[in-house]
Amino acid sequence: MTAWIVCALVGAFVGASVAMAVMVTSARAAPSDADPSMAFLADLVRPTTRLFGNPFVIASGNGPAVLDIGPRPEGATELFVSLGCLSEGMFTTSIDDSESRTTYYCGEGRIIGSGVGTPLASGPHTVTVDGAGEYRLWASWTAPTPPALTSAEQSAAVGDGTVTETEYRDAFGRFQRCMADARYPLTVVDPTANTIKYTYSADAYRAGIDATCYASEFRQVDSAWRTTQARQ
Repeated sequence: MTAWIVCALVGAFVGASVAMAVMVTSARAAPSDADPSMAFLADLVRPTTRLFGNPFVIASGNGPAVLDIGPRPEGATELFVSLGCLSEGMFTTSIDDSESRTTYYCGEGRIIGSGVGTPLASGPHTVTVDGAGEYRLWASWTAPTPPALTSAEQSAAVGDGTVTETEYRDAFGRFQRCMADARYPLTVVDPTANTIKYTYSADAYRAGIDATCYASEFRQVDSAWRTTQARQ
C-alpha cells in the first residue's frame, strides 16, 4: 500500500475528499523565507496528542537513511513521522521497511512539512527514508486522544449499509452544528455540491474539535457516501 501526500500551500484545513486524511495526516507550508525546523515538524502533531520521550530526528538528510526507533514505550500507541522538504524531490518513508509506504512529492521549490501517525505493535522498529533531494525528518512515539463515540444518528444512517443523499446531508448538518456549537464554525464552499466542500480554522484543529465532531457525526457517513459516488 502506498499513501501519496502531494505537498501544497494551504491557508486552512479543507474537507470533502480529504476529510478523512485530516484525521491522520497534516500538511503545512512553512513561511517562504524559512525552512521546516524541527519545531515546525513537531507542531504537525495534533496538540491533544501525548508525546513520549525525545524525538528521533534526521536534521539534514540527503538520500536514503534508516532511523532505529526501538521498542514502543508503555502507553504509546502510534509512531508519528513528519518530513520536511529542503529542496524539490520525491521521498518515501516506511516503517520496518514494509510495503506500506508514504510518498511525499515536493515540487516547485515549496518548503513543506507533512506528517502521518501509524499504529504499531511493541517492536523494535525502524523508519526508512528513500528518495533524492534534501529533507528533514522528525519522529516520535505518541498516544493520540481516543476518537469520539459515534452518535446514534450516524450509526442509524450507516446501519443498513447504504447512505442516501438525504442521510449524507443530514449528517453534514449535524457535523456543522457540532462545530458551530463549539464556536469553531465551518466555512462551506459549496453546500449544493454532490460532495460538500468546506474549510475550518487552524484553531479548530489545535483544539481537536474538528476530529471530535467529524468522528461523532460525519466520518462514517462521509466515507460511505464518497465510496458510493466513486462507483458511479
